[in-house]
Amino acid sequence: MTNSIQSNEATEPKPGDLQAEKDGATMHPIPSGFSGFRDVDFVERTPLTHDVDHYKFTYHYSSDPSEPIPSLSVVLVRTPYSQRRWYTPIFNEDVGYVHLAIKNYERSCSGALAKMNPGDKGIQISNCKPHFTPALPFDKYKQVHLIGAGVGLSPLFQYMNSCLKDPNSTTKFKLIYSNHSEKDIIFKKDLEELQEKNPERVEIVHVLKTQTDGDKSKFVKYVGSRLDKEMLTNELAEGAGDDDVIALVCGPDSFVRMVAGRWWWYGGALRDIGYKKSQVFFL
Repeated sequence: MTNSIQSNEATEPKPGDLQAEKDGATMHPIPSGFSGFRDVDFVERTPLTHDVDHYKFTYHYSSDPSEPIPSLSVVLVRTPYSQRRWYTPIFNEDVGYVHLAIKNYERSCSGALAKMNPGDKGIQISNCKPHFTPALPFDKYKQVHLIGAGVGLSPLFQYMNSCLKDPNSTTKFKLIYSNHSEKDIIFKKDLEELQEKNPERVEIVHVLKTQTDGDKSKFVKYVGSRLDKEMLTNELAEGAGDDDVIALVCGPDSFVRMVAGRWWWYGGALRDIGYKKSQVFFL
């Protein structure tokens, strides 16, 4: 089945101009209806980069203390000062806790959290909600392309990690991860270990705008430019139009728009390359 590709020069519609797609999990926005805030303990904060920290809070997904947080889920964090923001847990193996990678924008929710210390009270986290309904399966697709920038790695890393641990999954992954420089790569060591343990199933491609002094990761492929359509064509063209191949996209608005448009308006480089709307999922 062929897919008609239109030019990206088309005017981007506004969110209210059309309804989100309802075909399964595809193009679903971050879910609404957050409820059930509960007080959590601020356990630990560990720097990941100069402006991103790894936060650890106490958190039980359900009344069953052994049940982990579902993959590709999202929580709403509320500070003591009522600032709120959605975050995706990084991983879900540490049952009884939620781990978040939070970039400090020095304002709103992230700025308030940055001024707090482990042990401080007043932070609340909502019930955990899925990004997609129904959930993306771990064993359905032949290939999953993960396209992210900055802290947008969080849901991509979580989904890939969960799939690799599923005994029924044989899905292969290509992570295209864009950052300003190598020092901005979060969970760099974890990513490299994941690839080394799964060399037949995981491929990592780092895209860096600048290269800083220090050892260059063997997974750095593009240096000197932001991720662009030409790079995506080189890396992903083979999967265009293949229903056994999907792409998950997460990052800043401008990055997501360049890669695939928005959840209410499919466009960007992936559409031009030939990816069908049903192949692309926004996080």
